[in-house]
Amino acid sequence: MAPGCRSPWRFADAAQMAVLALLALLAAYPHCSLAQGPFRLEEVEVTIRQGAYVDALRRLRPLLNEGSDEVRRDALIGLGHLHTALADPNKAKDYLQQAHDLAVRLDEPASRARILILRARLDMLQTRYVRAQEELEQARALAGQASGKGVLIEALLWHAELRQRQGDSLDAERSLNEALALAEKHGDRGVQALAIAQQAAFHARRANYQPALDLWQQALGRFRSEGYLPSEALAILSLGELNAELGLLGDAVPLFVDSLKRFRTLADPVGEVRALIRLGHAHLRLKEPDKAIHYAETALATARKRHDYVGEGEALVQLGELWLEHKVQGRMLMPDPGVALKHLKSAMEIYRDAGDRYAESRTYLKVGAAYLAANQPRVAARVFEEVGKGASQTGDEETLWQALRGEGKGLAMAALYAEAAKRYGGAVAVLERAYQRTAGLDREARSAFLGDRRGLFEEYIDVLLKVQDAATGENALMSAFGISELARSRQFSEMLAGAGAERAAGRESPRLRELVERERLLRLDYGLLTRSLVSLRASDQRQELSSLQERQRTLRAELDRIQADIDRQFPKYAELAKPRQFTVQDVQALLAPDETLLSYFVMRDQSVVFIVKRHSFHAVPLALGRAAVRQLVDRFRRPLAEIQNLDDLRRWKPDAAVELYGKLVAVIAAQLPKQGQLIVAGDDALYTLPFEALLVEKPSEATAGTGPAFREYADMPWLGNRHSISYVPSAGALLALRRESRPGGWRQALIAFADPDFGSDSEAESTLSTKGGLSGALLARSTGIKGIPRLAETAVEVAAVNGILGGKGQLFLRKQASEGRVYETNLMGTRYLMFSTHGLLGGDFTSLGQPALALSLVNNPAGVDGFLTMSEVLGLRMDADMTVLSACNTAGEPENARGGEGFAGLTRSFMYAGSRSLVVSHWPVGSQATVALMTAFFKELAAGHPKAAALARARQKVRLTVQQGLQLAHPFFWAPFVLVGDPR
Repeated sequence: MAPGCRSPWRFADAAQMAVLALLALLAAYPHCSLAQGPFRLEEVEVTIRQGAYVDALRRLRPLLNEGSDEVRRDALIGLGHLHTALADPNKAKDYLQQAHDLAVRLDEPASRARILILRARLDMLQTRYVRAQEELEQARALAGQASGKGVLIEALLWHAELRQRQGDSLDAERSLNEALALAEKHGDRGVQALAIAQQAAFHARRANYQPALDLWQQALGRFRSEGYLPSEALAILSLGELNAELGLLGDAVPLFVDSLKRFRTLADPVGEVRALIRLGHAHLRLKEPDKAIHYAETALATARKRHDYVGEGEALVQLGELWLEHKVQGRMLMPDPGVALKHLKSAMEIYRDAGDRYAESRTYLKVGAAYLAANQPRVAARVFEEVGKGASQTGDEETLWQALRGEGKGLAMAALYAEAAKRYGGAVAVLERAYQRTAGLDREARSAFLGDRRGLFEEYIDVLLKVQDAATGENALMSAFGISELARSRQFSEMLAGAGAERAAGRESPRLRELVERERLLRLDYGLLTRSLVSLRASDQRQELSSLQERQRTLRAELDRIQADIDRQFPKYAELAKPRQFTVQDVQALLAPDETLLSYFVMRDQSVVFIVKRHSFHAVPLALGRAAVRQLVDRFRRPLAEIQNLDDLRRWKPDAAVELYGKLVAVIAAQLPKQGQLIVAGDDALYTLPFEALLVEKPSEATAGTGPAFREYADMPWLGNRHSISYVPSAGALLALRRESRPGGWRQALIAFADPDFGSDSEAESTLSTKGGLSGALLARSTGIKGIPRLAETAVEVAAVNGILGGKGQLFLRKQASEGRVYETNLMGTRYLMFSTHGLLGGDFTSLGQPALALSLVNNPAGVDGFLTMSEVLGLRMDADMTVLSACNTAGEPENARGGEGFAGLTRSFMYAGSRSLVVSHWPVGSQATVALMTAFFKELAAGHPKAAALARARQKVRLTVQQGLQLAHPFFWAPFVLVGDPR
């Protein structure tokens, strides 16, 4: 805990003490009447739902010895409800029994039904599910005799929750649908909110992510408008659970923390336990077991203190998972599968006694993992097989794919690779169905969903590499290639396919173009509105909240209508926008005879490279796991990315470039052509590696002599001398680019933005050269220099390129090189786009949280800051054959690239916006060297060379160029720029 922070535990204790103090006060003065106005049970129950427990006590306790039997009965029911909310089962039972006796004597069905529902809730809390079911059935029968339908709706909702826990999804769905229909007819907003929340929970358990998110957001808004504070806390916690399920832990943790604070403020120990457990699970996945075990042990102690058996079971499961395979500082005995099994079996007893099949099957997954850790793979496989059977019967697909994965892992440990491959194949098929249900979520959520489950794909590929084709009758290596494509860069591929379909729509049908653009804008509005709803909290904003809710419902309905119109009227577009899975043969059909695709896939303990040519296919395992790949690439990149002066250039050693070639390329050299085009689909840290700068052998020691510095690098055996190289996020992305028909002609050759005006404080390159010596001029196009220096030479750069292309392009310089000008300019029909300026990583300037291009900072209108960010590029529309980002760090941040989505940041954004290829940089670039490279590159393009070949020839020319006594042969100058996208 940070110094000066208030302990979070004391606040909850204080709230509980306040309740206890009030109870003591009312006990001491039983005849004091604190109630104001006539007593109505419905109003008191609303007060309890709002979390105003002290106010409810003030109104209820004085009525126990006053008024009629009807008033006493309702007061007892209210007190039972209150102590149920406070997780105080003994007092709740006592009050409810007294209320029951009075209700029987008064023969009032609605009151008896309400009492039975509260009893059932208590029994569910203590995992007495059979008795709870009996009580809910009786409550439903009694509620049917009553005039009002509110009690019946509540009985149906709790029955749906109970049946879902017991594994009967069909019965749960029937009760839920009946409750929702009655809630709509009944018109009680509070009851409707509870019904919507139950529906959200139902969809969440069935991994129907989009409706679950929508419904929880609706429920959250309604709870806020009604002031139902405990339910609001639950909705926030549930939204956190959904984000965690999708892999968005950065979004989930703040929601868990928020809900925990709310539950403690409300003195709600049941909610507190649930929030603690979710926080523990999140920190476990964030590889922070010290925090996770703290939350789990606190949750267990709190649950046992309040007889919360459901919470106790969940805490035991989490502790079992921690003891299974995690090391915690100060816990010398961890991990220990035996201790893990002890915790898990204790949890299993709780769930088995309760008949909670849902929780039992999830716990049984951890039991299987414990047997794997104890090196009993066959026992583990049988455990997972049983879990899978149960999950298949109940429709719990999240548990099913995990069970199939566990069974596959056990069979693989027993060296039964063919059988293991079948189980893994089944797990992937189930997970694919779940992935399809993420349709409609934002791209970040869909990407995180797959990234969070990447381990499954890695294990499957590892098994396929061990399977003999003759044993299965299938080409296991081709299957492994397909699985690698499913595991990575899916969102990039789908984004490109969708962008291509949009451009095709624009060419083919004005009506389709209109619908697609409308759908895109609605999605943006819906996302913004959703974030506003979740963040809105103040009680005095209820009118605004109601307006936002109505707007959200309108947007969702309009989105659904437009999507249905597109699918019905333009099925070809719908097919293009949602690409099918593809095979090796699909890739081969689109490769030219001189092209070779190298598709790398990095796993925990090893990697594999798939070599795809027009008429051949190979897969070669590499003895490099993820940690080794990252370490090697970092050794190569870091010195180049952190160069500040000429001494740093001289200290750079080529050893890492030699070692990377030996471990990544030399092992497949026999399958590569002597010359030709290599298309590299990297993975993990390999996305940040320019293969051109790898050395095919260790260079000879340079001999002293006269001549420009770094001349010895010109003749080194770079891989880029043998091959022209381009890069794609994945084979699927290449397919998406090549399946789209190319424009038939160009309206103009070039639009360029260069030499932006950064204001009177910006310094010209000549001044920097004077201040910083030669290195100031060489390194000017970098964010390493304080402030934003002017790049006057970029105007010369784009003018030279324009001249090479015929001199008819549009050049926007100085104040015209502005963010607003980018938005105003029609970029469609332009073959080449250039942005020659500073490239900024997210965080380079405090106001920027994402990568951006620095444009003019002078005379911008309100709301325009002058930085063209990644998200703003997504809103542009272009169909350029190539976009050149002549700036530093535009290929994306290394940490982002490791997430499995390939090139990140500006690269992704420009490709999605419509550019078929890009020239981007991997590190801060030499400014004068960039001018030389770009000029040479466009000369080669004008001479008719394909893009990748033109860039390779330009690099060779730059290595022979001498500027200010330096030969630009050092890889710092020529290696950062790479071609991403279609190389043709």
